[in-house]
Amino acid sequence: MVFEQNDYNFQHPNPNSRLNKFPVLRYDPELERLKQILIDINLWETDKIQALYKRAKLGTSRGRQEARTQILQLFEDYKVAHMESGDPYMPYATIQQISNNGRGIHILNQAGNNIEMRVPQDVFLYNTLVLGRPGGGKSSAVFYILKQIDVPTLTLDPKNIWRRRAAALNSQVIEWPYSVGFEIPPGSNQIEILFLLLEGISQITGIQYGLVPLAESRNLVKHWMDEYIAFTGKSTAVCVKDILDALDHISLNGLKKDYVASAKAALMLLTEPNNLFVTRNGLPIAKILDGKYILPCHALSRTQSITLAFYLSLYQLVDLYDSLESSHLKSLTVYDDSSNFINCPGNAFGTAPTTGIWTSILPKKRGTGRGDLFIDQVVESIFDDVKQSCTNWMIVGGLRDTRNFNEIAAAMNLTREQADYIGKMKTAECIAYFPMHYPRPVHGFIPRVSSIDEDGLNE
Repeated sequence: MVFEQNDYNFQHPNPNSRLNKFPVLRYDPELERLKQILIDINLWETDKIQALYKRAKLGTSRGRQEARTQILQLFEDYKVAHMESGDPYMPYATIQQISNNGRGIHILNQAGNNIEMRVPQDVFLYNTLVLGRPGGGKSSAVFYILKQIDVPTLTLDPKNIWRRRAAALNSQVIEWPYSVGFEIPPGSNQIEILFLLLEGISQITGIQYGLVPLAESRNLVKHWMDEYIAFTGKSTAVCVKDILDALDHISLNGLKKDYVASAKAALMLLTEPNNLFVTRNGLPIAKILDGKYILPCHALSRTQSITLAFYLSLYQLVDLYDSLESSHLKSLTVYDDSSNFINCPGNAFGTAPTTGIWTSILPKKRGTGRGDLFIDQVVESIFDDVKQSCTNWMIVGGLRDTRNFNEIAAAMNLTREQADYIGKMKTAECIAYFPMHYPRPVHGFIPRVSSIDEDGLNE
């Protein structure tokens, strides 16, 4: 049995209190000091310590002294272990604190005592950022997590390597070439959702004034689509090429031709160098988001990749617009090498935006039960709004770039010594911070799993 801390607050700090007439209830500064030490080194909640503390307070005179001596010895043992290990993440968490009673998603085995850190699956609803150097074990850590996730998952794969793990993940690979039509969830307002999509495209491509002609083009496309449905009796989605073609037929009404030209240039970034967004009948988005799939993105341009990620997030958000807010994970989208999809553009003069199209999307999407997991090598290339949406952070294999250690330390509740340790980490070594589960960072090692290399899967 683990006693609550309040069970031991017998001491009354007021020496004139009537409670101090009873020897066992008198304020004992030495015992109070020992209690604080135990809390500081994370031993307070163990069965052994609490039994000793109770004996030190309520036992016989000899028993109280022996219990205090044993507590002090445990503290000395801890100091020796800390000095010998050199691990700044001591004191280690107890099994009661991080094992989740042996249930949930196994993240790592804690250093020092090999205790399994397990978290409830629903904590992945609060978005996760996995960082680490190349070859440090990021993908292996995420692969191990995905093997345990029992909700629909979609992995966006810019390196075309996750297909080698498809069978192990019970996932299907969507083969290239494929196309994406701007399918809208059933029951949604097509014209409104299309505007949100075009607004996102204008931000992605940087055409500040190009949204106006895009909106005019949207209205014309909607008119064409209504006529098509009335004539054929069939429904259809909209593609980028429809919007691009409509720009040649909109009424300028005082619009500068440069605005229209910039809008055309922006859309051409999406229709080239392949046919990703030029076909109305594209991938069955609803089916994909409701299963386990791997989507190779190696043939896409940077602009196409960002637009695809934005469209998928917007679809998931709109699909559950009318649903009650959920605290349970319903699906998980994984962005490997996430800078391909959420990259913060650089600027030599330091004027590049630090937030992007994700500011309003990710928090609302999370409320519908859709979680996101981002994998990357550096933290500075990621938009601030994306990082701020991630409650859970993991460092796997350390980081080479130390410029952003202060930011990482603040996000993961690290001490200066713990942050400095990031540059010394070895392959498969992990620091996991899941504050909804445990308020301190946990240091350990991810379980050994198969790795991806040019020859396939090796242990």
